[in-house]
Amino acid sequence: MTTTMEKTTPAVNPAFTLGASWLAWITENSRLGVAEKEMITAMMARGCPEGEASVLVRAFSIHAGVSKIGSTRLEKTKWLLESLRNLQGSGGFDPCSERGSINASEFFDSFHSRNFPVVYRAGLSPANLSNHLSWSRLETDFSDLEVEVQEGRSSRADYERSSNELKSRARLADFLQRAQSAGESNDFYMPANNSSANAALIEAAIKPESVCPELLDGNKAHGHVFLWIGPCGTFTPAHHDLTNNLFLQAHGSKEFRLASSLALLDLDNDRHCYLASSLSDNDERRRVEGLEPLSFTVTLEAGDVLFIPLGWWHEVRGLSPSISLSATNFRARNDFYQTYEFFGGLK
Repeated sequence: MTTTMEKTTPAVNPAFTLGASWLAWITENSRLGVAEKEMITAMMARGCPEGEASVLVRAFSIHAGVSKIGSTRLEKTKWLLESLRNLQGSGGFDPCSERGSINASEFFDSFHSRNFPVVYRAGLSPANLSNHLSWSRLETDFSDLEVEVQEGRSSRADYERSSNELKSRARLADFLQRAQSAGESNDFYMPANNSSANAALIEAAIKPESVCPELLDGNKAHGHVFLWIGPCGTFTPAHHDLTNNLFLQAHGSKEFRLASSLALLDLDNDRHCYLASSLSDNDERRRVEGLEPLSFTVTLEAGDVLFIPLGWWHEVRGLSPSISLSATNFRARNDFYQTYEFFGGLK
């Protein structure tokens, strides 16, 4: 193998000074895979002591090797995820299974453990849950309760990533009336990340331990059942959760756009669990490149229940004023968030 010595080697310097040009030369030849002995000989010919040349060349060769391994492993990971995703979508099955009733054995064997979504039409459990969460009951029985909501979401593009800065307090009756009469708006919302402040409302309005007992563990319900209330037009940008989630639509309708967890390296995940752009935008870029879309939509009507598996990308749009619950207290392991550590920017 020929080195790049003829073009890039610094001028002869008997005293030898390790400068930027030499570091660039070592880096480039290490990247090209030039033999260490050949590089050391060339450096010695320019006045570098043999020991110093050996240490430098060896160090840079190791670094180049690690970088190359990291790159090839990443490419192999991308190949594997793409292959598995293609298999996941083969066989003529719908991208999201639908069922009319909940079968716990099938759920844990076929959906929960296999990281695959399912929607249960009219699967709300218990059957009277929608009555406990009706607009009129909440407004009448808990009218003066102060709740925490988000305000000013439409004033900033990063409203989801900066949700803690948008917290506000409101009288529940006033908030409910506003949500029903506002028309289409994404400016205010009561999402799950306000749940700790609204725990009193959840505990008073329903029995969290009674929610979907077929799939959820009532003994772990407190602090793991969350309330969502908002007008038509609310939008939760594309992200994935760190847990498996069960989403229960009590009133109104919502559209979920979903993409497989296996699409990780094909989406613009730039920070923590968020995408830099919408799933629709990602699909449009793929269309221009002649690639198949990654996402699909599922619409939930009142009474429907959706299982969103760990790591599945989703964005949610309110199609009408709605009241929903989500829960994470499954009768199975759901503590994977404990080993998650990627909260910052991603490269």
